[in-house]
Amino acid sequence: MRKVSFDELMQAVDFMTANQYAFGDEIPEDMEYNGFVISFRDSNQFHQAVVRAADSSGGTYVYYDDNLPMTIQSHGRNYTPRQYFAAYVNDEFNTLHPAAPDPRVYGYVNGKPVYSREEYSYTARGFGPFESDDALLAYAEKATYGWSDAGWHRTFTTYYIDGMDTWTAIKFTPDELKRLKEMQAAARAAEKAADDARLWHKVETVYWADNSVEEIWEDKDGVRKTVMVDGPHGDACY
Repeated sequence: MRKVSFDELMQAVDFMTANQYAFGDEIPEDMEYNGFVISFRDSNQFHQAVVRAADSSGGTYVYYDDNLPMTIQSHGRNYTPRQYFAAYVNDEFNTLHPAAPDPRVYGYVNGKPVYSREEYSYTARGFGPFESDDALLAYAEKATYGWSDAGWHRTFTTYYIDGMDTWTAIKFTPDELKRLKEMQAAARAAEKAADDARLWHKVETVYWADNSVEEIWEDKDGVRKTVMVDGPHGDACY
């Protein structure tokens, strides 16, 4: 088992926070830090970890739920994953026992306390407010790897902003996420208006042997598109 630095431990915590559906070899290996062994694991709805002293066979079983930002519940209090693991295994940040956490601290970014949701976002991405909508949109496209969604490449108008992974979403303030949705709604409306202007009309309905149904549509310039209205189903598709 490898002994790790505080930064390496926090990288593992960040990975488990940002990748709530990670499993198997994606899960960080057991690691030792400051006399504690940390074992991460996955389980359906929750990420879990066991934290124990290196010379002990028993440990503390913890889980954190799928919220934004993710939280760990312990002794009636809620912590960000960074707060919890820093407090539990690092004397420098020992805010769990016996003293209560500093109520002013919103969370930790690379071990640094931040005091508001906005400050968390600015610190996480490394700079402050965006100077324009164009700058916000360009950064969002870069942060989502070209509007990628669970491995699928989408466009700005088809991307699901509320489905953005946790560690990406936390880099935007609530107002910035709201503005992205406003710009997306406007872009979708413009896209629809342009499509409506093509004056599509249905020219044919095709019924396939696998029970699927497709419609053939044609615009004012004679360009055609196919729309599936019912997918393959029934015995014929097996």
